[in-house]
Amino acid sequence: MAAFALGGCSMDCAEESCLPAGTYVDPNDSLGAESAEICFDDDCLTMKAVDGDDDVFLGFNRDDWHEGRDFQLRITVFDAEGQVIDSLSEQRTMDSSRCGCGVLFYDWQDGRLHRTN
Repeated sequence: MAAFALGGCSMDCAEESCLPAGTYVDPNDSLGAESAEICFDDDCLTMKAVDGDDDVFLGFNRDDWHEGRDFQLRITVFDAEGQVIDSLSEQRTMDSSRCGCGVLFYDWQDGRLHRTN
């Protein structure tokens, strides 16, 4: 499982054609990630890290994906004391596949967040 998986579907998608809409945040035991603030443009939410694969796609749900949508994505990861472990900010353009699904994956490389797709 990735460090972060952000998923959503446009309104014209069949429910089974996309990953569950929502957000997964991996705690990564070696880094001690406790939570992450995830922002799409100025729409932000703080998510708790979830240890395990069951019911992990909860919380932040982008239900307005559409092909070619540009947005500023910002992810900031915190430890249990609220200290920043790492942050990443980038402009993304949403691709479309199998209707208008969007799934963004990020992973840890040497203690830093990196885009994997």
